Amino acid sequence: MADFKDASPPFSPTCTISGLNPDLILRSSDSVDFYVHKALLGFVSPVFRDMFAFPPPTDATLVEGVDVRNGIHVVQLTEPSDALQQLLFLCYPQAVTNQPPDTLDGLHFAYGAADKYQVPDARDKILHTLSNANKTDPYRVFAIACILGLPDLARAAAQKTLQDVRVPMSFNAYSAPEYKLISADKLLQLARFHWICSIETFTAVQCLGLTLSLSHDKEAPWWTSSGHDSDCGASWMGDECIPPKWYRQHMATVQEAVKLRPNGESAWSAVLDYTTTCSDVLSECKLCSRESAAHMAALAVTVRKQVDRVNKKMLARLESL
Repeated sequence: MADFKDASPPFSPTCTISGLNPDLILRSSDSVDFYVHKALLGFVSPVFRDMFAFPPPTDATLVEGVDVRNGIHVVQLTEPSDALQQLLFLCYPQAVTNQPPDTLDGLHFAYGAADKYQVPDARDKILHTLSNANKTDPYRVFAIACILGLPDLARAAAQKTLQDVRVPMSFNAYSAPEYKLISADKLLQLARFHWICSIETFTAVQCLGLTLSLSHDKEAPWWTSSGHDSDCGASWMGDECIPPKWYRQHMATVQEAVKLRPNGESAWSAVLDYTTTCSDVLSECKLCSRESAAHMAALAVTVRKQVDRVNKKMLARLESL
C-alpha cells in the first residue's frame, strides 16, 4: 500500500471551519491527502458540486487508506499536491486560509485546474499573483507565462529581467523548475533579447553622451573649451569635439553599467553617479564643479528615455511566445 501524507494546515485532519470537521479527502497524484469540506467546495465549484452529488460508495470491499481513510471517503485527483494546494487556497475564503502559499510552485498546474473545476475568478487571481511575482522573480514568471501561453505577461517578465545582471547564454546563473517544461528556444529568445538590449543601450549611451552632434545638451561644460581651469575643457581633433578625460571615463563606466543591466533606470542611476568617481577632478575646475550637476541630471533623463525607447523597440521584436 502506498504511503499517504497529510497536507499542512488549513487542509490537515484537525483543521475545522466554524467547528465543522472536514468530511472529504482530496488525494493528489503524489499521494498527499487534503482534508476539505464538501459544502464549501460545492458552493464555489459546480464541478465539485456535481461530483459530490453522487452518493459515496458503501461497498464493504472498500480498502482502508485507499478508498476511505480515518472514516472519511477519499477522492483521487490527477493534480499534484502543489497545484491542488494552490487551487484550494483559491476556493477557500481568506478568513479561513489566513495567507495564500508564498510560492509559485504548482501555479501553472492550478491555472489549468481552475478552468477544469470552473472556479470563478481563479485565473484572474493567479494572473494577479504572477504580476506581483514579476517584481522579484521575472525569470520564473517568464517561464510560467510561456507554459500558459500568456505572451503579454512573458514580454512584461522579459522586460523586467533587464533590471538584473545580464544572464549568460548558458543560463547557469539561474534555474527554475518550470524551465524543464518550456523549449530551449524560449530561453534562447530571452538570452538573445538581453544580448541585443545590452548592445543597443551601450550604443545609445555612446551616441548621446560622447558625440557632440547627437547630444541634446550642447551647452554642457564638457562640450566647451573656454572658462575651464587646468586641462578640464573639451578639445578638438579636426571636426570632432573631444570631451575631457574625466567625462570620457565616467561615460565608459556608464556604458559598462548598461551592458550588465540594460535598462533605463540603471542608465539614469549610473549617469548621476559621476560624483563618486569624478569628485576630485571636478573640484579642480570651478566651471565643471558649478555647472555639471544640472547638465548631468538632464543627460541622465535623456539617456533613460532613450534606453527605455530602445528596449521597448527590441521587446516588440520578440518572436511569438
